[in-house]
Amino acid sequence: MKGLTAILAVALLCGTAQAKTHTVEQGESLWKIAKKHYGNGEHWRTIWRANRAKIRRASHIRPGQKLTIPLSARQKPLLARDDIPAGYRYWKTERMVVRAYDPLRCCCQGAANGKTSTGKNAWIMDGAAVAKTMIPYGTMMWIPGAGWKIADDTGPSPRRGAKKGQYRIEIRMRTHRQAKKWGKQTKTVELYRKKRRDE
Repeated sequence: MKGLTAILAVALLCGTAQAKTHTVEQGESLWKIAKKHYGNGEHWRTIWRANRAKIRRASHIRPGQKLTIPLSARQKPLLARDDIPAGYRYWKTERMVVRAYDPLRCCCQGAANGKTSTGKNAWIMDGAAVAKTMIPYGTMMWIPGAGWKIADDTGPSPRRGAKKGQYRIEIRMRTHRQAKKWGKQTKTVELYRKKRRDE
């Protein structure tokens, strides 16, 4: 019951108390508005969802329209978690493409040596491949449907995404069949960084 109360409290905070109002100007789009308020246009869906009663289609906004701008997902986790790994703190939330891979040659080809790029045993199924320019190694990630994963490897797809400013990760699975079953999914992923000594 306490956990549910905490979740509802966070939802209330994100949805109402901290919301802003934005008046649409000529030439603006939801992407531009999200870029202005959140620093990242990819969060336009956050604004769209908060204003579905006013906006039937994301492209149908007009000058003078007043939109509710919720608290940015970067500032608060989506849920009040009580299972955050020890020594970590919430960093941000991002929408990203999540694929899966296995440590065998069918996925890793010539890089299939049983080790991740950080030297970790690739057969420990708690990691994910990332572009370290976007997500530093050691970052903990909460992925819906996959649970907690640590950034401990890299791969071509995450690196290609980083060059375009896109978040792409690949979670590690034991078999090629499991990886294929997961396929390609878009998820809202919570990122957690290691705490500093003074925190």
